[in-house]
Amino acid sequence: MRLLYVCGFLAVIGVVNMAEAGSPAIGTVTAKGAFRLNQATVANNASLLEGATIETDGVGTALQFSSGARFSLAADSRGQVFGDRVILERGAGQLEKMAGLRIEARGLIIQPETGNATARIVVARDAGVQLTALTGSFRVLNSRGAVVAKLRPGLTLAFEQQSGRRAQVTGVIRNRGGHYLITDETTNVTVEVAGAGLDVVAERQAEDR
Repeated sequence: MRLLYVCGFLAVIGVVNMAEAGSPAIGTVTAKGAFRLNQATVANNASLLEGATIETDGVGTALQFSSGARFSLAADSRGQVFGDRVILERGAGQLEKMAGLRIEARGLIIQPETGNATARIVVARDAGVQLTALTGSFRVLNSRGAVVAKLRPGLTLAFEQQSGRRAQVTGVIRNRGGHYLITDETTNVTVEVAGAGLDVVAERQAEDR
């Protein structure tokens, strides 16, 4: 599996029924041990409410959403959950069944392109995000909704915050009706480029092929 880099981007013990708080539950969370739910210590399982925060220590947790989506939060991780998304704030998680669920991490939005897609997401301590497409393909968008990467099954990309720098794109320039397009070899994203001499570059690359 290749690794590529992209520049871009009261304690309670027992079962807690969060639905009693007056808001409908969006799913359940289970673990083989204790974890923290909205800063309260919980053992084994609990109901999930919209916007709940889950923190794990030595054990991971399994999130089952009412929509059918499933997401596993690894040990030593933290995330905030909603009916349609999980915001991974720290650690790692694995998306096992999409069913309308998306993942957000450090300003990136991770969405599936296929219904059977599964992925592993890691939020690194250096502010980077690593995404591995285990099955199916994924699109990664920035906070403005622009696609920054497309992942095929078995591909891993590591995203770093851009910090004001321009993104670099590597690939073959193609002339399509007077528009010059280039598909980045790493991210598989196609962008339009402009500038002097692009017609000459496109012709030379066509000759080399």
